[in-house]
Amino acid sequence: MPVIAIIGAHWGDEGKGKIVDLLAEKANIVVRFSGGDNAGHTVVNRYGEFKLHLVPSGIFSPRATSIIGNGVVINPKVLLAEMEDIRKRGIDISHLVISDRAQVVMPYHLLLDGLEEEQRGGKALGTTRKGIGPAFSDKIARLGIRTGELLDKAAFKERLHTILTYKNTILTKVYGATPLSEEDVYHEYCEYGECLAPYIKDTTQLLEDALRRNDVILLEGAQGSLLDPDFGTYPYVTSSSPIAGGGCQGSGLSPKQITHILGVFKAYTTRVGSGPMPTELKDEIGDLIRERAHEYGTTTGRPRRCGW
Repeated sequence: MPVIAIIGAHWGDEGKGKIVDLLAEKANIVVRFSGGDNAGHTVVNRYGEFKLHLVPSGIFSPRATSIIGNGVVINPKVLLAEMEDIRKRGIDISHLVISDRAQVVMPYHLLLDGLEEEQRGGKALGTTRKGIGPAFSDKIARLGIRTGELLDKAAFKERLHTILTYKNTILTKVYGATPLSEEDVYHEYCEYGECLAPYIKDTTQLLEDALRRNDVILLEGAQGSLLDPDFGTYPYVTSSSPIAGGGCQGSGLSPKQITHILGVFKAYTTRVGSGPMPTELKDEIGDLIRERAHEYGTTTGRPRRCGW
């Protein structure tokens, strides 16, 4: 039962998506286990060039089930747009599955991400302002909403009321921002739930069944090891664990079940956002690397910092 974790060994952008796309041709399941749409994988294959943010890079293999795992935070609007783009380009997405335990990025997460960055001023972390950090914070604070909850409208309405009352207090009293309409958020996310319902499943059972069949499972990481909240360049890190241990937590597999770990490196390093980068090249060589290798963020388009 080979379970292979594919991990970024730098600050991300090492080419994990390319590796997963290649290996997925021989895999039965690919699980994206961390991050959100703050991460981006550019994949170029026989179907063309794709910029993926939430859909696993294994989606192009018709034999592999592509799972968005419980360790991912999902902005439904972004995911549905990405699914539609892939579908329009002739790619079958019927083998896409979404964990019912994955957390949902809500509108207040997006607002708070931007407001918190502005509050930090010159010490801003350089987040993508996609609401990822606040969504993971709410997960740990037990204020998160899971994808499975979108399928029960009555329960979702009650839970949203409790959380949004609290979030609107923060938005108005702390930041002086306009409160969000509970009715608007409720109806918008109910629609998302209806669209995603066919894909939302108990993926832990699906993976257990796959292990019993001795299937090949790939764990697809996002970002890189140096952005890990515990072992990376804290506090200039991401909000979920991009290392192999995060692959277990974000998929529901035991550490004993991982048989191989592949660390993906580039011949040089790149980094998007703030934080230490000891070998950064702020000269013509760094500019040359950036332009020749097209080192611009897949998600934000921001120029990547380049170094030895």
